[in-house]
Amino acid sequence: GKTTLAQCVCTSERNDDYFDLVMWIHVSEYFTVQTIYGEMFEQAWQKFGEKDKKYPQYSSLDMLRAELEKVLNGKRFFLVLDDIWFNNELAIEEKLQQLLSPLKVGKEGSKILVTSRHDSLSCLGPDVRTTTYQIPDLDDEAFLKLFMHY
Repeated sequence: GKTTLAQCVCTSERNDDYFDLVMWIHVSEYFTVQTIYGEMFEQAWQKFGEKDKKYPQYSSLDMLRAELEKVLNGKRFFLVLDDIWFNNELAIEEKLQQLLSPLKVGKEGSKILVTSRHDSLSCLGPDVRTTTYQIPDLDDEAFLKLFMHY
């Protein structure tokens, strides 16, 4: 339900052209910041990178963060972080703070959509304005209608 709804929003935003870049990242239960940075950078590179140059690989987290900041600087982006888990609240808070740090260079109006089974995103920090939407379970008829549509 949550992922399907987020995919619909993501597809709509890609077609809308309001955002310079729309990124979709599936966040596994045990993710690393470097992996997520790499996926964001790769999607940004596909959109803004030099077409005749090979996609660069960065082994250092700091270099990858710096390159991600360069490519996102001044761009209005829409980022979906799908299926974030909150097994260890302190560890996830630290990772998410680190994950969000290069995104601050984005143009005003940039948005991040997070899907999670957890109902609190307070771990994103005090500087991040959050709005939580609870998605109710679908009844059988609505589920079948959605399933048949997609």
